Amino acid sequence: MKSEEELKEEHKVQVDALNKEILKLTKQLGEVNKSNKKDEEELRKEYKKATNEYIANMGSYDLDVNNQTIDNQKCQAEYEDTAADLA
Repeated sequence: MKSEEELKEEHKVQVDALNKEILKLTKQLGEVNKSNKKDEEELRKEYKKATNEYIANMGSYDLDVNNQTIDNQKCQAEYEDTAADLA
């Protein structure tokens, strides 16, 4: 059976090892958080850019479709007038 002194020494060694591990992991966590924050900022910028491009493209598409619809309606009206004249 181990003496009280030996148990205290083992306890101290284990606590010291655990404290070293805690410090190491805390440092790693800080580095990961810093890296993730930087990555998140970059992703947010890219997302905002993509969203703005999407909105601009949809606006352009809507305008193009609207113009084509108007042109189609004009052509349809001219066709109907011509067809009526020929009838």
